[in-house]
Amino acid sequence: MFMRTPWGRRPDGGRDNPDNPDEGALQSQTVNREADEESSTKPRRRLLRVLLARVSRPRPGGAPRVVTPALGTYGPAKPTKRTYATGFMGVCALSGALVAGIALPVVGTGAVTAKHLAQDFQALPSDLETRPPAQASVVLASDGTRIATFYDENRVNVPLDHIAPIMKQAILAIEDYRFYEHGGIDIKGTMRAFVNNQGGDNSTQGGSTLTQQYVKNLLIQLSDGDPDKIAAARAHTVKRKVQELKYALEIEKKMSKDQILDNYLNISYFGSSSYGIEAASRHYFSKSSNNLTLTEAALLGGIVRSPSAYDPIQHPDAAKDRRDVVLNRMRQLNYITEDQLNKAKAEDLGLRPSANSNGCTNSPVPFFCDYITHVILNDPVFGQSEQDRADLLSRGGLTIRTTLDMKAQRAADQAIQDKTDPTDKVAAALASVEPGTGKIRAMAVSREYGGGKGQTVINYATDYNYGGSRGFQDG
Repeated sequence: MFMRTPWGRRPDGGRDNPDNPDEGALQSQTVNREADEESSTKPRRRLLRVLLARVSRPRPGGAPRVVTPALGTYGPAKPTKRTYATGFMGVCALSGALVAGIALPVVGTGAVTAKHLAQDFQALPSDLETRPPAQASVVLASDGTRIATFYDENRVNVPLDHIAPIMKQAILAIEDYRFYEHGGIDIKGTMRAFVNNQGGDNSTQGGSTLTQQYVKNLLIQLSDGDPDKIAAARAHTVKRKVQELKYALEIEKKMSKDQILDNYLNISYFGSSSYGIEAASRHYFSKSSNNLTLTEAALLGGIVRSPSAYDPIQHPDAAKDRRDVVLNRMRQLNYITEDQLNKAKAEDLGLRPSANSNGCTNSPVPFFCDYITHVILNDPVFGQSEQDRADLLSRGGLTIRTTLDMKAQRAADQAIQDKTDPTDKVAAALASVEPGTGKIRAMAVSREYGGGKGQTVINYATDYNYGGSRGFQDG
C-alpha cells in the first residue's frame, strides 16, 4: 500500500512538535511503502516495496515554517509597527541615494526621481512565494550507510538552533549588525554606505540589509534555473532595487527575525557548490554547522559577499584576509574579546575539505544506485512527467532508505571478482534477493561503472526499463 502526506499538510495537522524541534524545523513528510504480501497482480507496487523502505522529503509548499529559538540579546524577535512605517518612509527617502551610489554604482543618474519612485511604490507587487529552497536527496543502505547523493544545489536545510551561535554572530557582524533593529531597510546603514562610496577610495560598501539579500537569493531560487529570471533578480536597475525593498518590508511583516536569519543562512551560496551553511560547513571543515569554531565561522561569514573571490580552497590568502576583516568587525561590536581576536587571527584556515559527490559515479554501489534512479524516474507516483520526477530527485531533499545489505553487497562484489575478469568478452551480473520478501540485498556487475574503456553504465542485473540491456538472441 502506498501512502503519503498531502503537500502542505503535516501528519499532526501542521503543528510543530515542541518535543522534537528537528521534526518541525526540517518540515519533513514521510512516504511509506508497505508490503502487499497477498497480491501478485500488482508487480509495480511489489517492485517498489522490494526496493524502497521509506522515502521522506521536506514540505515544498504551504506557509513558511516558524522557527523561534532565541538569539541571545541581539534584539527583539519582531520589529514594531513604527519600525515598518519608518521602513516605508525610508524607501522614499533613500530612492535618490540608491540611484546615486548604492544600488546602481555603474548606472547613470538618469531621469528617474525619488518622487516618481514613491508614487510607483504602492503599485509594485508585494506577495512573494517563500517556498523552501532546493535540497540534496540522499540514498541510504539498510544500515543507514550513505550510498549516493543527488542535487542541483548541494544544500541541507537545518533549523536555526542547530547552527552554532558564533556563526550567527559572524554573519550579522559583517552583513547586517543592525538586523534586529530595523524593519527590513536600514536607513542608517544605507546612508553610511552612500557617504563611504563617495570617497573614491575603491572601498565600496553595500547598503542591502540581510532581509534584502534574502529576497534577492529567494528570487534567484524561484527562477528554477531560468537565465532570464536570474538576470532580472541581479539587474542593476532602480525598478529591481525598489521592488526588492518592498518585498523586504513584506517579508519582515510575515516572518520573525529568527526565521529570516534561518532562511538566509540556508539559502545563501558559500562557494564550491555548497549552498547553505550546513553544506558549507561539511564541505570545508567536515563537520556540522552546530560545531563551528570562531575562526571557522568568521571564514564562512566572509565568503558570502563574493564566494568565488574568497573561496578558501582556491584563494586561501584572500579568504584569510577576509576572515580577519570579519573578526575585526566582531571585536568592534564586542562579540569577542581582544584576546579571542588575537588568537583567532593567528590561526590558519584549518580546512578539512570533504568532496561533494553527486550521482552514481562515485557511489560504492553504482549499479544499485543507477537502478534506484530508474525506479524513481519510471514511477508516476513521484511526478506526472519524467522531468518532474528528476527534479524531485535532484531538488526535493528526499531521504531514500533501501533494503541493500552492505555485508551482502561486499560478499557479492568479492564473488564477482573471484570468478570473472573485467576484460571478459561477456559481462557477469549478480542480484541477491531475499526469499519470501523479495527484498534486494545486493547487486553487482563484473565491469566498472562509467563511460570509459572497459567500463559500462548498463546494469546487466536488471532489464532494459531499469538500466539494463535488451538482452541477446538465442544461439
